[in-house]
Amino acid sequence: MPTIPFTLETPLGDNVFVVLDFKGREILSGLFEYVVLAGTKRPSDLANPDPNPGSLLGQTVTVTCDLGQGGYRYFNGMVAEIAELEPARDMCWYELILRPKLWLLSLNRRSRIFQSMSAMQILAEVLPVAGGALIEVNNPPATRCYCTQYRETDLEFFLRLCSEEGLSHFWIHSRDGHQLVVTDNTLSNPPVGTIQYNPDTGTAISLDTIHEWTTRKSIRTGAIGVIDTHFQVFNRLFEGNASVEPAPGATAPTVNDSPYNAVWQAHELGTARYFDQLNEAGLDNPDAIPSMYDSAQKRAAALALAAGSQVQVAQGKTRSPLLAPGILFELMDHPSSSGIWIVLEVEHEVRQEGVGWTSESPEIRCSTRFRAAPAAVPQKPWPPVAR
Repeated sequence: MPTIPFTLETPLGDNVFVVLDFKGREILSGLFEYVVLAGTKRPSDLANPDPNPGSLLGQTVTVTCDLGQGGYRYFNGMVAEIAELEPARDMCWYELILRPKLWLLSLNRRSRIFQSMSAMQILAEVLPVAGGALIEVNNPPATRCYCTQYRETDLEFFLRLCSEEGLSHFWIHSRDGHQLVVTDNTLSNPPVGTIQYNPDTGTAISLDTIHEWTTRKSIRTGAIGVIDTHFQVFNRLFEGNASVEPAPGATAPTVNDSPYNAVWQAHELGTARYFDQLNEAGLDNPDAIPSMYDSAQKRAAALALAAGSQVQVAQGKTRSPLLAPGILFELMDHPSSSGIWIVLEVEHEVRQEGVGWTSESPEIRCSTRFRAAPAAVPQKPWPPVAR
């Protein structure tokens, strides 16, 4: 049998499809979409019926990359769309579009209210349709008196809650599924190892080299302001203010050295509404007003971290399919950018020339474009998602 580095595993069985083309994009704190061009042998007679690829709609499938020496890279997703293309010779060709189960939350739109629950408890009720999530939160958010989802899809509501609480999300792909991970600390994300900068790598798949690297620095807003009011507290403002600064150890410039030290007013993200001066028994709640002040300042500080998270961003190219959003890697042998980075976004493109049921191994062309930021800078969703 020939060696085929990229294969497609589906509930229809092993070796049903061959992969000709595979490409897609995946983003930290966003979604992913992969497009797979796969073929299967045309049935020669009624005794060998079509495997019914249409039955894959809504099921999860896995594109597996054989890295050699027992290593594999998996791309798992739910088949959100499938198209039957024109047949060619003895092959039937199909285009499969893979998305995360989280994408299913975009298919509804509703209003509802959650009472006396924290953001994490609310997410636990929202995410079961998406297969749940692995929660890695070091500082659990406070309980909200109430929280409303108002004329939003469940996906919009999920993204807004993550934005409000400074939570990032990414996926861990395996042969059996794609695990959603929600975290408030990207500094502890999983590492992929060391990757060498080498601009002369040829055209073959290279797992441990990056052949193009460009670093960009940009001016961002210099400060965050949050001002809120509460209907139970007359003539009083609840303010939070924070400067946008790069994290210690990062190589990003000081944002406040920019020629225009602008303030980003995020008043619509005020937190006073989370609290009530009356408890569930109808008695006074003495902690409500102090909590309104503390919460406003915490919200401003979290937004300031988010605003400064991508002051410095690198763009690069590699022929390795290993990179994925949320993972950390150490760049080696670069004249100015060696160090630990976190992947923000990837675009994979793979083509297997000459693939099919032949005696020869196909020719593989693999290209990955990516964006990354210094790992010392916590990554938070920016710009904020307002209700």
